[in-house]
Amino acid sequence: HGIHTIAGVRRVFGEVTRVYVQEHKTGSFERSDLEGTMTALVTAESGVNVSVVQSPETRFTGNTGGYMLHGESGSIRAGADSYELLVDREDPSPRLYPPSKLSSYALEFQAFTDYISGDELAPTTGYSERKTLAVIQAGAESVDSGNAIDIRERFGRL
Repeated sequence: HGIHTIAGVRRVFGEVTRVYVQEHKTGSFERSDLEGTMTALVTAESGVNVSVVQSPETRFTGNTGGYMLHGESGSIRAGADSYELLVDREDPSPRLYPPSKLSSYALEFQAFTDYISGDELAPTTGYSERKTLAVIQAGAESVDSGNAIDIRERFGRL
């Protein structure tokens, strides 16, 4: 699932320049076919640092789904169906996104037809996904080496 998360990070925050990842496995984690808990610090070209945690072994409690963004004025937790603004003097109750006239499947189909008709650019390309895969590979290399990996030093111009 991490590759989808990194693709989303790139889409929101821009190109990744540096990645540092550590892995932890609990003593009771017996799956040899999966990584343990992966904790990453990803740095975008803008200088923004994004912390990413992916875990098949840890059972988090509370509202940990979706994405949590922290800024100097507050935070926002964005889930699949709603979001919460965590700002001084704001009601932190979940807020639903504006309703859509189309289902999520219909929206995907509409995006596809817009693309093949030439009305829209594709949201992703093989070139773009190669950049995402480079971040994932750099993350694996970071785990193995214990060092942060500079994407351009490692892969050159992608």
